[in-house]
Amino acid sequence: MNLLLNLLWIIFGGGLVLCLEYLLGGLVLCLTLVGIPFGVQCFKMAGLALMPFGKDIEDLPSAGAMSFGLNIVTVRPTMCREGLPGERFAADASGHGEAGGEAGVGAHRGSLRG
Repeated sequence: MNLLLNLLWIIFGGGLVLCLEYLLGGLVLCLTLVGIPFGVQCFKMAGLALMPFGKDIEDLPSAGAMSFGLNIVTVRPTMCREGLPGERFAADASGHGEAGGEAGVGAHRGSLRG
């Protein structure tokens, strides 16, 4: 019965197209080091998209607070490097930069004021 339903899914449900899309997405994600784990999961989803009938999905327990904390640590440095939206990076007279609101306009070293 599962074989019949999977064949009907592939032919009429778009299972083959969905599988190819997940395979392509997995290949693109595997081009970067950071994307490899996500690419592997896309390959798993491609198999599930091709033949979904007869498969079981397991619900694993959450990773907990440690995973949440590490996600914050991972995301936070990129936010600090780029600054918050609407902030500009201004350098003071000593050449050291500090974030400022509208002070970034013409406040960097070497600019002409007139």
